Amino acid sequence: EPPFKNSIFKDMSKVIENSQKDEEAWLDKLDLNELADNAMSNLSSATAFNEKEPIKNIFITGTTGYVGIFLLPILLKNPTTNLCCLVRDKSKEEGLSRIAIAAQKHEVELPSDWQNRVQVFPGVMDQDKFGLNDADYDYLAKNIDSIIHIASIIRLMDPLSTIYPTNVLGVSRIIKLASEHKVKQINYISTIAVHYALQDYPKEQLVPENMNITRWRDIDLTYEKTKIMGENLLYRARCRNVPVNILRPSSITWDSSKTKPFINDDAFVKFFKCCHAMGCYPKSGLSINIVPVNYVAEGIATVVFDRYGYSNNYHICSRKSLQVSEVYGMLKNSGANFEEEEFGTWHQKLHDSFIGGFISLYFKDNLANEEAGHRQYDGTEMNKLLLDKGLEAFSITSDYLGLLTSNMDKIQ
Repeated sequence: EPPFKNSIFKDMSKVIENSQKDEEAWLDKLDLNELADNAMSNLSSATAFNEKEPIKNIFITGTTGYVGIFLLPILLKNPTTNLCCLVRDKSKEEGLSRIAIAAQKHEVELPSDWQNRVQVFPGVMDQDKFGLNDADYDYLAKNIDSIIHIASIIRLMDPLSTIYPTNVLGVSRIIKLASEHKVKQINYISTIAVHYALQDYPKEQLVPENMNITRWRDIDLTYEKTKIMGENLLYRARCRNVPVNILRPSSITWDSSKTKPFINDDAFVKFFKCCHAMGCYPKSGLSINIVPVNYVAEGIATVVFDRYGYSNNYHICSRKSLQVSEVYGMLKNSGANFEEEEFGTWHQKLHDSFIGGFISLYFKDNLANEEAGHRQYDGTEMNKLLLDKGLEAFSITSDYLGLLTSNMDKIQ
């Protein structure tokens, strides 16, 4: 009997169909402005934001993640700032231990006195008040001056129902915290991939930093959809005079300051490993934009301290997006053992289920899909801020990509 005629298959198909209908009906009723307004229910009684007050206490989510752990020692360079870190753990002691383990794993050096200036708040993004007790939450609401929100679920192929509580409702909880007792600065780490939602925008034209993205309803990439939804909640907060900086990094890759950096096994690295194992990479005119994690961390810290009281968007990305053929040509020249092949031939040889799913979801099984891939991004404001700190805008080079090919044994 053909499997699609089996009663069990038919029942499963019906369940999936009904589930999709339920999600569509729920999305039709979802009002992001209402969600944001509900989060700001106590805003009218909160003390107005005062940019002249010094930043004494910063609340951070995602501290033990890739970006967060690189950001931590940079923030601690400011001697008068204390950090309050939301860490998914059972106790404050275990949270401190988790930060130390993350630093060791990612080869990040923390200052010797870091535990004296870091408070851990064991909690999660997908629960009201982050799962904190009333005393801890009230302490944060009364004492925090600035918020850095990094935490999100970045499993690119997860369904919306899995990541919505953390990635979207989590943002509404950040807004709630920022608007209780006293108004606080929000610094939201989004993604350059929100620009996948752009329509009728020339691929060759620079995407400006100050562009707000409002299209989300029909986006089928769930991670990107939730980041756009989060941004829209924050646009509403801006309208209510809550200061919000939105930072959009491109694909975040390894530390550029070390000759033997930690290599995070992200989508870019997974794709490279797959191509290297196959001995070939696909011919494609799509563009790639990557940026080192240490550069991203410096950019975030600079905005936190130098743009306190602002409500701007910032692109943290390489100066220019390069085509796949350029990037993989550089990787080949730096020691990678593979050749370029036509996409169809390459795709027939592909047996990696993750990469196959990634290609299907993001590129519709066609690396010539003009709606996919990175664009060219304007990073003028971000570049100015970093240049004031002595950091030049990052460019993708053979030397940087060579750090990947020369450290393949370190890929986690």
